[in-house]
Amino acid sequence: MLVIRSLGTFYRKRRILIDIDMDLKTGEVLSLVGPNGAGKTTLLKCCVGILTPGEGTICIDDQDVTCLNGNTRARRIGYMPQSSPSRFPMTVFDTVLMGRRSHMAWNPSRHDLEIVETLINAMNINHIAFRNFDHLSGGEQQKVLLARAFAQEAAYILLDEPTSNLDLKHQFELMDMVARMAATESRGVMVAMHDLNLASRYSHRIAMLSGGRICFVGTPFEVLTPDIIKDVYGVTVTVTRVNGHPYIMPSTHIITDRRSNT
Repeated sequence: MLVIRSLGTFYRKRRILIDIDMDLKTGEVLSLVGPNGAGKTTLLKCCVGILTPGEGTICIDDQDVTCLNGNTRARRIGYMPQSSPSRFPMTVFDTVLMGRRSHMAWNPSRHDLEIVETLINAMNINHIAFRNFDHLSGGEQQKVLLARAFAQEAAYILLDEPTSNLDLKHQFELMDMVARMAATESRGVMVAMHDLNLASRYSHRIAMLSGGRICFVGTPFEVLTPDIIKDVYGVTVTVTRVNGHPYIMPSTHIITDRRSNT
């Protein structure tokens, strides 16, 4: 289990995350939602070691991730950033292969190459496997970065807005794959996203952040209520049930005197 306790972090003496307590189990999809600036990306970056927490702990199976070396941490936690511009020409195949870096010695093994090939086929990007990553559309790059994250074969995968550059069809394709990987390969997936209906459809649990704090955690039905959404987002909504999931329909009324989320 990935366990976060009393996590806090600062930027130029301003607190960005405040007393975060949460956990992620293998086999589940946990979505992080909340307004812009709520701290979703910062939380993910702390978990993978890009940022150092100012206080609190992040542990995997009772091991503090800050005490793990880079390769060991990469084998435990996979990460997909919002974007990853390359600094030099690299093919799609080689970009996905980079996800195997913590497992490889000097040269990739046959097993490494087979994993990359399998993921490229599963993501339906085999037709661009030898194109330059920098020449792809934003949506194509998102799928390549997801394949790279899964190539790490980590027990926990953290995804930062993986559907942000995808059209509706490819959003569902990508999230279908995320849910399938979590279920069939017992991976824990934490995904930051803005689309509450996508979070509702694919999440076992949802953690809603506001102002650097986790204000609500629970099932989609427990978190995605009209009162909670009005309180956090300042928008009045109607929540109905569609195919067994909450479905949010915003109204045109915006609450202008809501509490600050900065």
